[in-house]
Amino acid sequence: MHPPHHRTYTLAFKLQVIRACLDDHQAVRAVARQFAVDHSLVRYWVRRYDGGGESALQDRRGHPDPRPPRRLPQALTLAEENAWLKAENAYLKKLWTRERGDGDRGTDTR
Repeated sequence: MHPPHHRTYTLAFKLQVIRACLDDHQAVRAVARQFAVDHSLVRYWVRRYDGGGESALQDRRGHPDPRPPRRLPQALTLAEENAWLKAENAYLKKLWTRERGDGDRGTDTR
């Protein structure tokens, strides 16, 4: 029987499951059955924990982005601000195109 989707788990529970895998050297699937959690979720928690410790397991949904907000340079005229935003938009489009793998198919903005 699989647990319901979109269930939230406490940090203490996640750590208990991870410790069963790492400290007790148990297989991920066996731990998943023991705690009635999907094995792919257990594997995900272990990877997150290995990569960033306990803080990587924190539920960040609904929390503000920890990065400071982007700010435009001060005292720009409307024309300067418009030029700034157009340049930023062109850069983001180019970045997005490269991430998608369309590298040379987009318009050439050199």
